[in-house]
Amino acid sequence: MNPVPGFSITTPYGMRGPHWSCRRDSSRQGVHTGADFAAPIGTTVVAARPGTVKHVNHGAAFGNHQIEVVSEDGTSDFYAHMSKRVAHNTKVVATQKVGEVGDEGNATGPHLHFERFQRPGFWGCFNNTDPQPSIDWSPRLLHHVRMAHASLQFSLSRKEKEEDIERIFERCARRGAAWITGTEAGRGAGGSAKLLLDIGHTFGYTLWVPSLEPHIDTDAWIAVSNSMLASDLFKTDYLPVIPSSRELYKRQGVNPRGKSRWSEKGLVTVEFDTVFGRVGVAAAHYLHRARNPQRELDGINHFELNRRMGRAVAAWGREAGEGTDLAFYGGDQNMNDGKNGQPQGDTFFGAPFTSCWDELQKWPDTGHGTIDVIATYNRDNRVKITAADALNDKKFRLHQDHYLVEASAAIVGLPGQAAPRVQGVAASN
Repeated sequence: MNPVPGFSITTPYGMRGPHWSCRRDSSRQGVHTGADFAAPIGTTVVAARPGTVKHVNHGAAFGNHQIEVVSEDGTSDFYAHMSKRVAHNTKVVATQKVGEVGDEGNATGPHLHFERFQRPGFWGCFNNTDPQPSIDWSPRLLHHVRMAHASLQFSLSRKEKEEDIERIFERCARRGAAWITGTEAGRGAGGSAKLLLDIGHTFGYTLWVPSLEPHIDTDAWIAVSNSMLASDLFKTDYLPVIPSSRELYKRQGVNPRGKSRWSEKGLVTVEFDTVFGRVGVAAAHYLHRARNPQRELDGINHFELNRRMGRAVAAWGREAGEGTDLAFYGGDQNMNDGKNGQPQGDTFFGAPFTSCWDELQKWPDTGHGTIDVIATYNRDNRVKITAADALNDKKFRLHQDHYLVEASAAIVGLPGQAAPRVQGVAASN
């Protein structure tokens, strides 16, 4: 709920400027860790979400009437610069008054400074997350989930890979990404798989990297935030779909020397329980050089092989998205997605999935065209993509040649669910 009814955000979360000290960049521009609502002194401030009011002191800069409203999901909302506040330990419901707007502390004018904490009780640059899920909270039990897709680059040096992977996980963890899908972590990727596992664990993610298994050589992978897991279930699977180039050339009796090469391509999947139901996530890496349906490369039609992958995604989605279960997909399609004049258009080939780009009717460059996607299962009527972005080098610098893709979805909870354990909503710098 809007904590200052009738007033809108005047300084958003994530804005950079010289006045803020958190996560400063090379030009000494820090990040604004909350959302400001400018309003006259004495304007009513209400609880954005239900919870328990705690009087706190996170520094004189925030004034003398600071509070946190601690939610049942283990997060809290922080209110600062107020002129009045309700009593300590008051239990409040959403829209109930908790204070009044003021200009106490380090404030250039009367406003409410509103933050969301991953862990109640302390203020820190990496404890703050985007407060939009709290502002969007509704008794209809809307859950806001952020997702990401990262197509790595196997040809980078080990140092460059490590830097990219660490930056990706740091950003995703800080912004509350529920899961990350990715590619190019096969056995020929020079240690990317082990780097993913080690770095992902340090940022609180559980990973399925099939290429670390002795009998699987594919490059797709999935990381799920531990905060999403509502039970011990973490079911992993791998479905081979497109044979490796070596195997296909062998079947044709062709010498593979000097020809296009790829590892086996398949569907990497995980299944887990969340507070809004069971979720399945799949990842895949389509073959490259498949943008022309009629073209054959070394006697192999990559387009038709990618069509085979689309059928595999469809079959998995129908099973994973059955009933109230939800199914999501992230992948490097290696073909331009969307209704933008490309000959293939729908990279799912009629499978019951819609990419974030098609849903939002925008098709940005993700590094080599609109080829990296996050998608939802069409029959999951509880899911709506609310935002998506491809973070080019001006937004998020990486060594790799594909951009990090982020998307956000609003998910309607199941009947009878308790107050939601809300995940972060995507936002771009």
